[in-house]
Amino acid sequence: MDALKGFIDRKIGFRLSAAPSVPLFAGARSAGIFHLENGWRQPEKEADYLELFWCSSGTVRFPLVREDRTVLLQPRQVLFLFPGDCHCQTVCSSEARYSWVTFDGHADEIVSMYRLPRDPFFAGEPPEELFMRLIGELPHLSSTMQYQASCTALEILHAALSKKDLVPEREPVSEFCQLVESQYASPSCTVEMLAEQLEVSRVTLYRMIRSAFGCTPKEYLDRCRLREAVKLLTGTRLPVKRISSACGFTYANYFSRLFRQKMGCTPEEFRGSGGRN
Repeated sequence: MDALKGFIDRKIGFRLSAAPSVPLFAGARSAGIFHLENGWRQPEKEADYLELFWCSSGTVRFPLVREDRTVLLQPRQVLFLFPGDCHCQTVCSSEARYSWVTFDGHADEIVSMYRLPRDPFFAGEPPEELFMRLIGELPHLSSTMQYQASCTALEILHAALSKKDLVPEREPVSEFCQLVESQYASPSCTVEMLAEQLEVSRVTLYRMIRSAFGCTPKEYLDRCRLREAVKLLTGTRLPVKRISSACGFTYANYFSRLFRQKMGCTPEEFRGSGGRN
């Protein structure tokens, strides 16, 4: 497989040693700026370092596996993955751009000392000039440059946390995603209801979601419901009709037709294959 598949552009820098060669509280391990296509997915890995993600455009879904939930990283938001977290994020908009930096050294102490939040939070536009500076500093192994890279990485961390309590401007696309994630299991969650909660017309909602994700609001809602159905089909022995209801589908027949259309097999066939279809 082409290692660059899904990348529109990327800039990346690594420290060339496995560990810092000087005593650092927060070692800067790597950093980058990724511009990615819809559907790009980080190959699954469990990491022993702390990673900061700062989104500038698009939407990226992060599974918090240990908590059995997912979170969405939206523009001008920051998310931390802690040591031991599973890294397998997926771009779920037409494209996405985010900057990132990884810390080693005393990563667990950084999480505790700074009281790093588990969920994404608003932090304004990412300081890409700092990320670019860090990308340039990382490959140099001199003591001076390792200290400098640590300072730059901490400057990025401080920049994010300094804005954590600011109230962002209202962002209907982000609100839509949050409403769907919290309500999709209810059959009463419809496009009409979502538009009403967002105080926009159906036409406006359609245009916003089409522009952000390349799909209609209904398709986005169905995707979330099918994602949950896949989890229940592979992780439980609940009858298909019960799963249909638990995922917010009013009619089991519609659920089965939609599942076959999107997945290429019936729910029963998918379960029988152990999710390999």
